Amino acid sequence: MICGDSLTSEYKARFWCYELKGQINVKCFNCDYSNSLSKFLKEVDPDLYREYLLEKRKESASSKKESIKSVPKGSSFKPTNVPEMVYKPFVVEEIQESDEDVLYSVKKDLAKFCVSVASLPEKHPIVKYCLNRNIPKNKFRYLLFTKDWQNLVNSVTELTYVNPRPECRLVIPIISANKKIESFQGRALDKDNPRKYMTIKSHDDATKIYGCNTVDESKTVWVLEGPLDSLFLDNAIAITGGSLDLNILPYKSKRVFALDNEPRHIDTCKRLKKLIDAGEKVVMWNNWTVPGKDINDYIKNGASPSDIVKYMSKHTYSGLMAKHMFNNYCKISLG
Repeated sequence: MICGDSLTSEYKARFWCYELKGQINVKCFNCDYSNSLSKFLKEVDPDLYREYLLEKRKESASSKKESIKSVPKGSSFKPTNVPEMVYKPFVVEEIQESDEDVLYSVKKDLAKFCVSVASLPEKHPIVKYCLNRNIPKNKFRYLLFTKDWQNLVNSVTELTYVNPRPECRLVIPIISANKKIESFQGRALDKDNPRKYMTIKSHDDATKIYGCNTVDESKTVWVLEGPLDSLFLDNAIAITGGSLDLNILPYKSKRVFALDNEPRHIDTCKRLKKLIDAGEKVVMWNNWTVPGKDINDYIKNGASPSDIVKYMSKHTYSGLMAKHMFNNYCKISLG
């Protein structure tokens, strides 16, 4: 309805409704469209929007009457028939830099439902998966594995799954700059799963920036699209769970965005243009010759991390030069 993403496959589920601080919002994780539910309805279906307003007024009036009739003085009214997303603090303990394994500092939900990939034998399917992606073994300690993803999610955000069932996922803890795990991302292992990536936050303001705990702020900070890509490069971070306000993203003077190499993908090209228009520094892949669309692909196809960083450093642009490079790079019309 917004960008036509669902027309490509009826099984895609990238348009979400969610509650944030008492307001229902909508977001498309394909084109980054974001708005409140009421404004969305007003834009796409004015008739339905009017019905929505009427229902909201009726609901508000009914709630007021009910609270006057049945709530004793001094008590608070809370509807019992509306399920509420309840956040629980799941991992808030300090992670000491001397810790060799992230899991050793995770004492609650992650520890209950996950095991460290580093602790598993090489014949284990998740270890084979990581090795097939050329993820260095010394980075396995940053990765977890669960067979019970849906119960793990429900332990943090209740009622996400009404009837939870076993589901295997690679779990990537997201550690903040002050060494606390506030969020985690689950990567589906079933290629047909419509929800390939899911990012779970312990509270509304939890970080969804992966890698801040390893950043050296005196050096260039590479901003990538995926946490697994960032494991291959020094001083790299990744934004998980969709787009992020540039005003919230740290390292403004040091950050360089390296989006996936997809000159024919409308969403990637739109986001790249938006970054250039905002004055950000970006890597342009115009002259890159190794096959693939992202850092992991390049590594699998023979490039070394030093090759990639050398190219990225040499082909970082901003301003008019970035716009010129973008015009030669983008192979589609953005409308």
